[in-house]
Amino acid sequence: MKTGKVARELAGGHPKEVWSVVVSPNGKWLVSTGPDTTRLWDVAAGTELRGLIKQDPGIAYYGIVFVGSDRLMMANNSGSQAVRELPSGKVLLRFHSAGGYSRSAYSEGVGLAAFAGYGREPAIAELTFRPPTAEERARIDKLLKDFDDDSYDVREAATAAMRAVGSVAEPALQAAALGGPSAEVRMRAREARQVILDEPVRHLTGHTGAVGAMAFAPDGTVFATGAEDGTVRLWNPRTGKELARLVVTDRAPGGKP
Repeated sequence: MKTGKVARELAGGHPKEVWSVVVSPNGKWLVSTGPDTTRLWDVAAGTELRGLIKQDPGIAYYGIVFVGSDRLMMANNSGSQAVRELPSGKVLLRFHSAGGYSRSAYSEGVGLAAFAGYGREPAIAELTFRPPTAEERARIDKLLKDFDDDSYDVREAATAAMRAVGSVAEPALQAAALGGPSAEVRMRAREARQVILDEPVRHLTGHTGAVGAMAFAPDGTVFATGAEDGTVRLWNPRTGKELARLVVTDRAPGGKP
């Protein structure tokens, strides 16, 4: 930036224009999208990592965001989402939270993701990749044991409580779903895991137009949305409470801000 000199040019990839670019927090990876395909690049080497993101005919990717230095989350137009590990391209999670969406945001600090589609209220989902604390680990182990309790009421209560633990329990639930000690444990682990991954914890209600931009504050305690209703709204993402509203009074022709 000081000299204006081009430091690196990522060329030879897109045969048509580039619509958007997303860079990882550590600056190592860059994802570019265009009308033809979605491509992943190693920024320092200036080379494309070919074959990691396969794009079948009719499939397009949206709401691409990094959820860590080496984890990439993207949705497709079939309504599913995936989190991929880089540089292997391995799919760590696949889910359908909020259905399809066109925009997303993520706060690693508070472990929250936000999704928005055309004309939809933004959805907040709990999504963390940190290991559980010792207290959380003990809680998860106890609930998994209760999945196999003789009492139906205890099993039901444990399933509800596991959902409240959130995505920090996902690795343990995945392991239990595959290798739990009984069919009951495996079934309940699968169900709890899918609810945690697929059901947002809340929707933010208030905008009267489609949401076009979203961002978390650096510490994740405030979430901002901008919409075609001419407002920018600040929210507490943990509670869904609207904290402030900025109204655009100078609007462009056609009514859009």
